[in-house]
Amino acid sequence: MPFCRKAPEAGNNGEHVTWSARPGWSQTPFFAKLSAIRVTGIQGSKRPGWRLLGQVWCICTYYSPQVQEDLTQWTSYVWVPQLVTLHPVWGWPYSVTERENYLRAVEFRQPRWIPCIICPQPAVWQHYRDDLMAVAQCHPTTIITKEQRDGLKPRSGGVQPGSIDYDDTGAQYRKVYGSYRAGDEYTDNWGTTWRNISGGLAGQTVGHPLSEWEALDSYQPPDPLTQSAYAQRDSWERAAEIIQQANQRGEVAIAPAYPDNRFFERLQYLRGFENLMIDLLSGPPQLSRLIDMIVDYNLTLARKWTQIGADVVLFGDDLGTQTAPMISPQTFQKWLKPAYTRMFQSCRQGGAHVHFHCDGNILELSDDLIDTGLSIINAMSTANTIDGLAETMKGRVCLDLGMDRQQIFPKGSPAEVREHLKEAVMRLGSRAGGLMIRAEINTDIPLENVEAMAQAMEEFREYHW
Repeated sequence: MPFCRKAPEAGNNGEHVTWSARPGWSQTPFFAKLSAIRVTGIQGSKRPGWRLLGQVWCICTYYSPQVQEDLTQWTSYVWVPQLVTLHPVWGWPYSVTERENYLRAVEFRQPRWIPCIICPQPAVWQHYRDDLMAVAQCHPTTIITKEQRDGLKPRSGGVQPGSIDYDDTGAQYRKVYGSYRAGDEYTDNWGTTWRNISGGLAGQTVGHPLSEWEALDSYQPPDPLTQSAYAQRDSWERAAEIIQQANQRGEVAIAPAYPDNRFFERLQYLRGFENLMIDLLSGPPQLSRLIDMIVDYNLTLARKWTQIGADVVLFGDDLGTQTAPMISPQTFQKWLKPAYTRMFQSCRQGGAHVHFHCDGNILELSDDLIDTGLSIINAMSTANTIDGLAETMKGRVCLDLGMDRQQIFPKGSPAEVREHLKEAVMRLGSRAGGLMIRAEINTDIPLENVEAMAQAMEEFREYHW
């Protein structure tokens, strides 16, 4: 059941309300302290936003993704006798688009709001099903799917009812992310064998094509222009259309290069984790050849995405454990930092920002990671701590903060969830920008905490320091 009320009738006072809109359009939730509400039909408004009709301010209760179209009728308005605070819906009621606001946050150019998203894993949609969809409908500007997060589907309007097959995650995700279907075992285009034992989650590697260095001489990586890690690649003409359509909607154009362009993790998948750890210490000559092979694949992808106009190219590698990086700063500087620098600088020189996802405690690598030229780092609040990130990264790089999904989110109360997000905003945010927030949802997180996180994001994303 949804946690927010749908209240088209008049007379609500200070409640969280949403109004239904024309079929296929999204609902716009907001919070307001109102002394009275009247709903009426008005002809002639052409764009959503504030409208002064007579002596009262009014606000459209919904919006269309094509906000620039010459719309001839809005079927409902809310009239309020006093000015109220509205949370922005990607540029609305402000004149700043979601894309412009995102880039302002990355570039420390005073964004109008903090970009915030909640992204349930496929297993969570399987687990909660329509109950989660109901919550998502109450928060269309915060709760999105994995594909929307990574630029594969439009983000405007949130998650649409009927757009997710709760059970068939294998078909939905295998092409981009690998199989999410329990029991599947398959070999990807790099020759790594995967096994999935838990439906709705990614599998694990069980076979490594270069576990013996003798196989390197005859090894052929996939063609980056025609093959992704898991399937044949869609045409680049179609990719260019997706980028162009995102710009037309006012959304940031995200290149879904990740997980294709894994680097440190690709080394693990090809060699096996234990072999790679030994390689990084012993330095066999084959290691440099393998690094160059992976970097060349990733560079080809990066250049292609920047050529077709992507604003942001996604990268990702998990470099940390719960308490420290997997490798020392010295090892990182010798083997990994030069490769990341080549890949990231290629994107930056091509006019795109670099978003780098990295789980685990990476505080000891913060200086080196910033040196590589990345624009945004998706770092975890739990392993790194909010204080640790404030001391090492705040103001130096845009933080896409991953909220605590180990303790507070699954085990805390809704009030503790709200306080966690408030602390993050007040400690890591600034008027200049440099902060984004995301919360990934697993099956151990109760729905009331998902609702609490969405409400907290909508409350604090406009915080002014």
